[in-house]
Amino acid sequence: MQVKGSRKMCYILIMRQFMVFEDDDGQWVVECAELPGYQARGRTREEAIEKMKSALLIFYPCRCED
Repeated sequence: MQVKGSRKMCYILIMRQFMVFEDDDGQWVVECAELPGYQARGRTREEAIEKMKSALLIFYPCRCED
């Protein structure tokens, strides 16, 4: 899988680093080093990022107190 030119980006979100890129098929892919082996995919960059956020919330559930 090749990464297209300037479409490769890194995001810091909720203190997590994401790698976001568009693959050869035009799908957006998000990877996070904290979730090895998991890739979130979407038709848009935003959709893929939202899927990754959901995965992180499952992996790191909120421990907030009321």
